[in-house]
Amino acid sequence: MNHKSSLFLGMLVLFSVQIAQAEEVIMFTDQVPTAEELAGALFPGQSGGRPVKMKTRSLQFGRKARPAETTGVGMPIRFDLNSADIKPESKPFLDQIGMMMQMEKLANEKLLIEGHTDALGPEEYNEMLSRKRAVAVKNYLMGKFNISPERLLVSGKGESGALPGTKPTDPMNRRVQFYRGN
Repeated sequence: MNHKSSLFLGMLVLFSVQIAQAEEVIMFTDQVPTAEELAGALFPGQSGGRPVKMKTRSLQFGRKARPAETTGVGMPIRFDLNSADIKPESKPFLDQIGMMMQMEKLANEKLLIEGHTDALGPEEYNEMLSRKRAVAVKNYLMGKFNISPERLLVSGKGESGALPGTKPTDPMNRRVQFYRGN
C-alpha cells in the first residue's frame, strides 16, 4: 500500500469514527410503562421519573439522525408484515407516550419517532415502510392526544437496526423506538 492509499484509509477510518454515535435504548417489553417512567428515560431531569427494564448499547455508523449519547425507548409497537397498521396490542404503549407528551413540564419538548422493519424484502422498500410506520404512530398520537405535529419528528431506519440477539428477519424487528427530539 502506498503512502496516499494509507493516508486515505486513515482519513476514512477517522471519518467513520467521528460519525459513529453511541446510543442507549431502554427496552420496555413485558409491561406497559407509565408516562412518568417514559419521561424519566427520555427527558431526565425534567420528569422525576426513573427508567426501568433492560438496557442495551449499540454503536451505529452513518449520518446522524439524533445527537450522540442519546437515550431512547424501545417498545413492542407491532405491525404485520408489509403493513404500517398499528396492531391493537400496541396501543396501550402508545397511549403512555401520548400521556407523557401531554405533561405540562414537557410542553416544549419534541419526540423523534423512529420506525424499523425486519430484513425481509428489498432495502429501499423497508426504508419506506419504516418511515410509514413512524408516520402511523405520529398520526395516532396527534389524533388521540392532540399533540402538535411540530413536536413529533419521524425517521425511517429500515432494516438497519435489528435488535441485539435477533435474526434480521425476526418479526420483533418490526417496531418503533422513541428519542428526545430537541
